[in-house]
Amino acid sequence: MFRSGPSNKLLIFIIVLGIAAKIISFVLLPEASYNDAIYHLNIIKEAIALQTFSLNIDVPPPAFHAASAALFAFSGLALDALAIKLFPFALLVLQLILGFILMRKIFPENPLPGFAFLVIYPWLTRFGGINYPEAFTVVGVMASLLLLLKIRELKNPNPLYVLALVLSISIISLSKLNGTILVPAFFLASIYVLWKKNYSWRSIAAFAIIAIMLSSFWFGLNILKFGQFDQHLEGDVTNFGDETGFSLQSIASNLHWYYLYFFDFPAESSFSTVSFLAGINGSVAAFIFAIMAAPLLLLILFGAAKLYEKDRLLAAIVVFSVLLAFIPIVQRTAYFRLIIPVVPMLAIIFGYGFEAVKGKLKVIGVASLLLFAAYSFSYTSFSAYKFNNALGQNAELYEKISELPSDAIILVEGNRQRDIEFFSNRTSMGASFETKDFVSENSSVLYDALVKNSITHIAVVCYKDPFSKNAIEELSGQNKLGLYFENGCSKLYKVK
Repeated sequence: MFRSGPSNKLLIFIIVLGIAAKIISFVLLPEASYNDAIYHLNIIKEAIALQTFSLNIDVPPPAFHAASAALFAFSGLALDALAIKLFPFALLVLQLILGFILMRKIFPENPLPGFAFLVIYPWLTRFGGINYPEAFTVVGVMASLLLLLKIRELKNPNPLYVLALVLSISIISLSKLNGTILVPAFFLASIYVLWKKNYSWRSIAAFAIIAIMLSSFWFGLNILKFGQFDQHLEGDVTNFGDETGFSLQSIASNLHWYYLYFFDFPAESSFSTVSFLAGINGSVAAFIFAIMAAPLLLLILFGAAKLYEKDRLLAAIVVFSVLLAFIPIVQRTAYFRLIIPVVPMLAIIFGYGFEAVKGKLKVIGVASLLLFAAYSFSYTSFSAYKFNNALGQNAELYEKISELPSDAIILVEGNRQRDIEFFSNRTSMGASFETKDFVSENSSVLYDALVKNSITHIAVVCYKDPFSKNAIEELSGQNKLGLYFENGCSKLYKVK
């Protein structure tokens, strides 16, 4: 067992708080809260129907979708609102199990600090309970690290561990593009470990060939079909010029956001738009949060130095992976959701930092981690609750839309188009402030746009409704729109 003490009791409390936040977020957070989850569910739905993946449609690296589709295909379960939570739940459990085993292996005397950081990190909690591929990437990262450490300590070569390592690296590569970018770190580390453990050159060559083939076959198919590495690497995603986040001006002017978003402080817009944070003074909140999180950042910096001193190979894997992860983060200007795959790396660094400090510094570190855990629990749980309240009422609306004729075309808020496709299996068009005619205050302009685009129904959803209430009321009064369904803030109008 590991050492006991007052700080460990607090760390256990932090871990319990983090797990509670994960459970609350998993139970309450609707898939539609973060729009890409529905996008991935639609791919899974398509794969189940076709029993394969079509390169003629928009499909990202498919490991997550293939694993989820296989679960439904073999279990015979329907792809309903309850069953779609099964795979995220399995990944959530795997993250906790693999995370503790990994921290116990690296920190045999006390795995709690690193595990506590892993459990409470809000980016992983918020996106780990719904159908986001990064949750699968994290599992692949932790499995690969564990296998590398295991192979390194084995006295005799074991091909089963090497095969498992190939599969886990392939999961990293084929689950999400911000996982794909980490593969060089794991691939080079694997070659080095196999060489140091006296594997034959044939074994190393076989590992390299199989790993490259499994990790890259999907991208090879994309090159053959579309002439590019991946359909999603278009435009600014592959641009590293001065107009992107890589410009010195961009980095310098956004340094404070890099710091705040690293710890998942809410985006600046959250304090001024339709959000449960609207009305809070964002500057004051950011200042308090920055002070609270400062000791954690210092522990991470101490930890990086301590890790390099203790284990050069692990340091190389961890630091190289984090640096690679920052490429798309910086390119898209502090887009820190992309950091999720390397959260286990950050937890390892934090664990070494916690191990490096003593006395008052450790007390300050525990206090800061406790405050961060309280923030993480409050932010993730309350946002899940608010999203549930805001989006839960749309469920009956989607069910009603599914009863419409198959040729119906529904106008709906742009981010809810994927919801209509997945839950209602109907065609939709998106309305936003970029499609001015659809959100016009002028009822005649709105009606002309509806007729021109053959819109049969307007779906008014709860949360961020873009339509002009006055225009809809005027058209209803003119008998050009008829209220077809109503459930609280969600409504369905028929275009006459």
